[in-house]
Order: sequence, then C-alpha cells, then structure tokens
Amino acid sequence: MTPDNYEELEVYREVNGWICALALDKQRQQSVAINRLHLDSSVSQEAIQEYQECLLRLRDDPHPNLLTILEVAFENGQLIVITEWLEAEDLSARKDRGLSFDQILAMSNAIARALQHLHSNGIVHRTISPESVLFASETQYVRLDVPLWNLYPEQSPPTQDQAYYAPEVLSRQQHSAASDIYALGILLFTTFVGNFPWTDQNGMPRIRTLEDVVPRLPLSLPSLQQTIDDMLAFSPSARTFSYENTIETVGDEIPDSVMVSDPRYRSGTIDISEIQRVARPLDQPVSSSSESPSKKSRFWLYSTVMFVAVVAVLASGFAYVNFDGVRMLFHEIGIADHPELSERWRDAESLRLDQNQSLITVIAAYNKVLELDPRHNGAHQAIENEKRDRREDIDSRIRSDDFVVAQQWLDEYVTAVPNDAEIAPLVRELENRQRRDRLLADARPLVAAGMDDLASLDAAVLAYRTVLRLFPDSEEAERHLHDIAVMYADAAIKAANASETQAARNFFEKAVKADPTAQELEEAHDRVKLAEELETDINTTIQRANAFFEEGRLITPPEEDNAMSSYRKVLALDPDNEEAQNKLVEIEKRLIGQQQQLLEEREFGAEANLVLAAEQAGVSEATLLAMSDALESLQEDIQDAVKLYREAQSLFQRGYISEPEHDNAITVLRRAQAKDAKNSAVSALLDQCAERTATVAQEAFSAGLVDRAIKYMDLALSIQPMNDAWSRQYQQWRQRD
Repeated sequence: MTPDNYEELEVYREVNGWICALALDKQRQQSVAINRLHLDSSVSQEAIQEYQECLLRLRDDPHPNLLTILEVAFENGQLIVITEWLEAEDLSARKDRGLSFDQILAMSNAIARALQHLHSNGIVHRTISPESVLFASETQYVRLDVPLWNLYPEQSPPTQDQAYYAPEVLSRQQHSAASDIYALGILLFTTFVGNFPWTDQNGMPRIRTLEDVVPRLPLSLPSLQQTIDDMLAFSPSARTFSYENTIETVGDEIPDSVMVSDPRYRSGTIDISEIQRVARPLDQPVSSSSESPSKKSRFWLYSTVMFVAVVAVLASGFAYVNFDGVRMLFHEIGIADHPELSERWRDAESLRLDQNQSLITVIAAYNKVLELDPRHNGAHQAIENEKRDRREDIDSRIRSDDFVVAQQWLDEYVTAVPNDAEIAPLVRELENRQRRDRLLADARPLVAAGMDDLASLDAAVLAYRTVLRLFPDSEEAERHLHDIAVMYADAAIKAANASETQAARNFFEKAVKADPTAQELEEAHDRVKLAEELETDINTTIQRANAFFEEGRLITPPEEDNAMSSYRKVLALDPDNEEAQNKLVEIEKRLIGQQQQLLEEREFGAEANLVLAAEQAGVSEATLLAMSDALESLQEDIQDAVKLYREAQSLFQRGYISEPEHDNAITVLRRAQAKDAKNSAVSALLDQCAERTATVAQEAFSAGLVDRAIKYMDLALSIQPMNDAWSRQYQQWRQRD
C-alpha cells in the first residue's frame, strides 16, 4: 500500500478504537473508506496475525452482502483496512423512517447470508450492531460492514454496544459463530420492538443475567418468537439458527391482516405533519348546512313521524308474537334478540356450574352466546370470571408445588384463551419454581464431594445463588450456601497458615460469595489479612535482596545491607521460599568463583579478606571448606612447581634439554608450568631451552642432518610458536625435505 495514493477527506465514524474516514483513491479516482487502528505492545502478534488472515480471506473471497475489502496493510504501528465506499444509511437511521415487516425480513435474510459466508470461512464478525448494517441509498440493498475487531479487550465498549454481546463474550471473551447469532437476535428484537430486551429502571440497556428470559414480541407470530428465542439462548450450544430457511419461512405464517396493513416499525418520534395528513383540521365544522325549516313546519313534521311510529310499533308487536320469520327478521335488523340466545345462555350457565366441565368447554359455550350477541355483557363477564377463577386456581397449585396439575391447567388455559397477557406471570412463576427444583436437585450431589471437587462446589454455589434470586426464602439454598461458606473459610485459614496467600485469598472470596453473612468468615478474614501483610513484607525484602544481588553486594557490607542477610530474613518469614533458597545457593557459588579468580591472579591478601568476610557472613561449612581446600591445593602446586624448576635447572645445566625422553629439562619445566602457570622463572628457563634447541636445529641443518634439524626446530616452536624466524626456517627445511 502506498499512502500517497489516498487522500483522506473526513472522519465519519470511530468504533472499537478504529478511525474510519472517507478518502479518495487518486489512482482510480473513486471514493474509498480507510479504517485505521493504532496498535501498541499490549496487542499480541498472534491476535494481529489472526485478524489480518481473516481480512485477507475476505478480500480474496468477497460476498454481495458484505462490503468489499480492497487492501490490508500494517504500517507505522497502524493496521489499515481499505474498503469500497458505499453511499448508504445505517439501520439506526433507516428505522427512523420506518421499516415494513417484509423489509425487516429481507434485511434479516441479507445479514444471514453475509454471516453464512463469514462463518463458512472460519471468521466471526464480532461487531454486529445497527451501525454495521447498511442500506444502499439508491437500491436499498442491504450490506454488512467489514468486521472491525476490538483488539484491545481490556477496553470495555459502551453499555449500548455491550447489549449486543453474548454472555460468553462479556464473561470470557469467547467469540464464536454463536455469539454472532446472538447479536443478530438482539438486532432483530430491537428492530421489531424499539427497545432492548433487558433494560434497567431508566430504560437503559443492561447486561443479561442467567435468569433473564426473552420477552415476548408484540406480534402474534409464534414462529418468529421461537426464532428469536433460539437465537438468544443463554448458552452458546443451545442457540440454533438456519441461514437459509428460518427467517424466510416466518413470512408464510403472517396473517393476511398483517401483510395488507403493512405495519412499519420505527424508533424515531412522530412529526406533527404526519398527524395532520390523517386528521381533519380542528377549525373545520362537522356540517356546513345552514338551512332549517320554520317552527310550524317542524311541528307538522314531528307529529306525522310520531303517528307513523306508533302504528308501526303496534303492527310489529303483533307480527313478532305470531310469526317466527318476523322474529328472525327483527333480530337481523337489530330490533330483538336472536330466538336461540336464551337457550344458549342457559346451556352456558349450566356448564359453568358443572365442576366436571373443562375451561375450554365453558368458554366455548359462552362464545356461542357471543356469536349471536357480540355485546352480551353477561357472557363477557362470565368469561372474565372463569378466566380469573382459573388463574387463581393455577396460582394456588403452583404455590403448593403441585406442578403437574398446574401445568395441565396452564395448557388448558392457553388453549382456551390464546395470547392472554395475564397468564404470562403464572407461566414464569411455574417455570421459575420448576427451575428451582431442578437446580436444587442438581446441586445436592455437587456438594457431596466437598473440597475434593472445587469445580462442582463452585457450580453448586451458582445454582443455590440462582435459587435465592428466584426465591429469597429458600431455606435449603441458604443452609447449603452457609455450609459451603464454612468449608471455604476453613480452607482459607489452612492456606493462610501455610503461607499460600493467593490460595487463601481465593478461598475467602469464594466463602464470601457463598454466604457473606456467615460468622465463621471473621476468623478467615483476619488470617488472610495477616497472610497478605506477611506476603507484602516478604516481597519487599526479596526486592531489596535482588537489588543487592544485582549490584554485587553479596556479603558486604555486613549486617543487613547485603543480599545474603536479606535473603535469610525472607527465609525467617517464609522458610519454604524457593527464590530465597536458590539465591543463597547462587551467592555461595559466586563467592567460590570470586576466590578462584583471586587465587589465579595470586591476590592472596584479597583472597584472605574474602574468606574472612564469608566466614563472618555465615556461609555454609561446605563453602568454607571448599575455599580452604582451593587455597591449600594452590599452595601445594606452587611448592611443587618450585621443586620441579630446580630439577629442570639442574638438567639444563647438564645439557639434558630434550633428552632422555621422560627426564629432560623441557618435560620437567612443562610439568612445573602446569602446577603454577604464574611462575616466571619456569617460563624464562623454558624459553632458554627453546633457544638452545633452535640453535641445535640450525647446527644440524648446516651439517646436512635435515631430519634432525626439523625435529629440534619443531620442539622449539612448540615452546615459542610465535617466533617468525624459526617458523620461516622450519617451513623452508620441510620444503627441501
């Protein structure tokens, strides 16, 4: 990528640390989008490489429902992604103008196709939100923006964005195809409803908890509701979604009334002009007629009408009493009740009084009354009374934990009265109580293993805490949580006594989570606090000792201002501290090394001071013995070297320089040099031997004894290998030979 090829015009969005700008591609003379993310050392190379590989796969395999990636580069500490520029509005802006049901379904299918392409390539979008769903300005074709990952997970996104994050993403940063499906479910819910599924008392989105259920949609569309429920399942493994069919088949189940009226879903406010387009002006009169008859004309008109009315009523009464067809005609024109109405009413009342009749039968009987007279107040009131009584009966069964009968009555109620909002609290109450019993049953065996199975114990705490959130008066949950808290408190005390501070802290936190009111926590709290203070002292002392160690202050100056005394103080607080133990061993090794160096340099005074300081510092007997042995061994070698020198001097004076083989001056001097390489007298005499041997070699060469000359010169060069004159002669002789 060449930066000069692009001219950035304006920044239009910032998301997850990315700066997104409109730019001009000078080479192609077309608009593009440049997305930049500044990276620092906190972002791992593995994360950067993984993200770049995903982007390159999308660049090489584009999709019509995804923005096309043109280039991907990493320059000057910035990750750069260049995409096509699309003149579009995002979903947030599009909802303000309203979306029909069919438009929402078309959008859903487009996003599903884009996700199918991503997931089939092993890519998770991670950033699905209204801002990432784009409607092309001209065609209204839906495109999904490129995934702009948050590579700084420690930077929490705004709560509004977190509302689209799946529970496992918020808790463990585990992104997957299932988390994308969850985000799409939130997107569809907010598009249909206008609000997030879970909000606080101020109407702001909040983080979902385990016990939250998916709210009902304001539409009587069971298939659509089931689709949203499946997409928003709390557990990733429980989420189901069909990329091709699930969203599309929902449209087949929509009632004609919904399709014809074409409802529009929008989140913006309604402008006054929209109201004016459908309402009559307030200053327009209902009738514009200003003409009225005279008072006299009105009198004769009213008199005539009254006479005709009286005659008509009398005739109608006679006909109604004597002719069935007339009674039916009167019913049709709304003058009298239907002839069968009273009979149906009596039947309905009789069924209501029969305790063996089901709710479905009773309500169906009253509905037959309403078929003849939709305004029959008695039937309406009777149905409401039956519904109320049955809800009370269901509530009573639920509270007495008679779940079988309660479920039967609930199923019957839902069949008899579909879409009744007043039954929803009872459904939730039954589900909560059944869930409570399942949680209690599942948690009991988890507690049995005790501290031998911490994972099961943690799961039991979660189960019991969930039960208490649903039913704060659950004695079983409270009792078990208290017992678990005591177990954790005991474990915290044991860990604190063993100087295992982190383990003690973890156990205490678990105890507080189980039952923060347990009195047994007081002792555990004090022990953990003491262990933490001790840990702080140990860490401070170790840091001080490490500084002395790096500065070379191993045993000096005396007292506490050196590494050895500081590490010993750590061991006094924590006898099992491995770092201090290892450092003390390393200090004694370094002291032996320092002594060896002083001995090699024949700094006997400094060596004696070092040994004395080590003894005063209290180094181990083994180290002192090793230092003493090293000194004695060197002294013996020096004395042996002196003896060998004298022997070699005698041999030299007698002419036994290189012969006999094992008893000559050169051999003895080399043994002396091995004993004491610093003995200058030995080195000087050895040089004399080399010169004498070289002279003998030259004399032998002059006498024509080339082989002997080469042998002696080779011996001389073994003593003085850097003598150039001898080396030249030696090479010349070998060439002649």
